[in-house]
Amino acid sequence: APTACCSTVLMSVRVSVCHSGIRPLYLPGAGSEALRLQLSMDPTRAGEFRLALRDTSGNRSVFIAEFDLRAVQYEVKSSRCHEMRLVAPPNDCIRFNFRCDREAEEWATVVMSSLREAHREELCLELARAIEAGDTQAASQHASALARQKAVLTIQLSEKNYADGEILCVVVEDVSSSCCVTVKVFPYMTVAALKQQFLEYGFHPRVQRWVIGQCLCTEPRSLASYGVQKDGDTAYLYLISARQARITRQLFQQDLESALLATPLPPGNGPTSQDWRGYNTLPSRLPHTNQ
Repeated sequence: APTACCSTVLMSVRVSVCHSGIRPLYLPGAGSEALRLQLSMDPTRAGEFRLALRDTSGNRSVFIAEFDLRAVQYEVKSSRCHEMRLVAPPNDCIRFNFRCDREAEEWATVVMSSLREAHREELCLELARAIEAGDTQAASQHASALARQKAVLTIQLSEKNYADGEILCVVVEDVSSSCCVTVKVFPYMTVAALKQQFLEYGFHPRVQRWVIGQCLCTEPRSLASYGVQKDGDTAYLYLISARQARITRQLFQQDLESALLATPLPPGNGPTSQDWRGYNTLPSRLPHTNQ
């Protein structure tokens, strides 16, 4: 069923069509000026585009047909003629004839860029499946297709590549005190997620400086990439002052409330949400032992 009522129309242009296929299309008569080709997108779902034919004759707007852009092949045949073919059987073919070169060129620019975006997510999923299956040829093809589109990607190992859970020993220090805590983590967690987990202790992410394996950690990387693989692995959390991080009490409270609304905090590692501790409430510094 047409979904244009909840979509954003990107472009609409008058065309005449020639259809060949099993499924009938009830097209307007010779007065093809009433037929419009329309491209729309769902603003709430990235990469979802719809291609539709509308009959606008008789002061009305009736959808004749609508297609998911990911399910079609689109080709520019000439300066005023484009062809759309369904990927799946019965592989219906529709040719669109435009009124002028300019309209055809503008339409081609919009629809081709939308096609690339629509197929981008699908290519990413196919690349992931090919890598998991060890299919180097398919993986190379999908990676090449994404590279041609200059797609911006974030590559991260799937959760099933790791153990179910780990106990991480964290040495926490500020300028006047230190302590050791243990937390439950997953190696595939990012440093950014770990910072959010320690927000439960009242430490704003901007005052946290994490060191694992003698490396100053960056937020996008996973704990596993820094060598966290087994129970008892150690990380060091150094806390700078709120003044150094340029965080006011009001800003901290606002960010804290936003984080609570956005993502539930992991249970069991810190105090309740009614008992937030400030930055300088660590116990006395622990005596240092030889490592």
